[in-house]
Amino acid sequence: MKYHFDAEKHLHTLDGVPLTGTSSVVGVLKKPLTWWASGKALELLGWTPTKSAKKERAKASGAILTSLQGIDPDAYQALLDRAYRNHKDSLDKSAVAGTDLHAELQTYIERVMHGAVNPTIGLGPRINPFVLWATENVKSFIFSEANCYSEKLWTGGIADAGAELKDGRKALIDFKSAKGAYASHFIQCAGYTTAIEENGIFNADGKPLPYDDSSPFDCIIVVPFGADPVVPVEAPNAVSVYRDGFAASVVLYRILGLDKEV
Repeated sequence: MKYHFDAEKHLHTLDGVPLTGTSSVVGVLKKPLTWWASGKALELLGWTPTKSAKKERAKASGAILTSLQGIDPDAYQALLDRAYRNHKDSLDKSAVAGTDLHAELQTYIERVMHGAVNPTIGLGPRINPFVLWATENVKSFIFSEANCYSEKLWTGGIADAGAELKDGRKALIDFKSAKGAYASHFIQCAGYTTAIEENGIFNADGKPLPYDDSSPFDCIIVVPFGADPVVPVEAPNAVSVYRDGFAASVVLYRILGLDKEV
């Protein structure tokens, strides 16, 4: 069967039939962002985090309250509309910044794989904690940005990196723009391990890439580059646990009819 990835449409297909995106599947899982989103909405109305000093909170909210005295209805409605989408605007800004940092992390790995003498040259300092971690823990990187698919689950995706660790374990590594590593991240990564162990890795056109499939993945590591410092987080449970979670998520995704949107 022929795998292909259309980057423009961000669509994975097998023999021309759309596969469910691995990252889309975990969209059925709850993420701890509800309180953050409500805080971003209230931010424009003077709200500040409850852990802030009481005086500072009163000063910030008071300044906004004063500025709203006598505001006309149209301007107030416009402010409310901005507040409503403030969380989305914040995510969009983070995504742009995250794209750059993600690219730098990927560049570093690819340079290491190609034997670069100085793989960090020209890259920003924010990736330094990851570089230090990799120097101390990674024996070799196995792949970088590898396309993969599972015919059994009918899913497709792009795994950020694979590595052989110095302790002998084989790791699936994924970069996330979040400030922390969530269970849904590990479950998504498990989807990649399932696909790679089933069929190997490919380029976007479906050409198989060199890959030693003699051993399974022993661990999953997420790099939350929204955090400061950017330190990798290893999944607390066995890969098999998250693989079961991913398979269950695929079932739920299809029961909800979300695959019809592919």
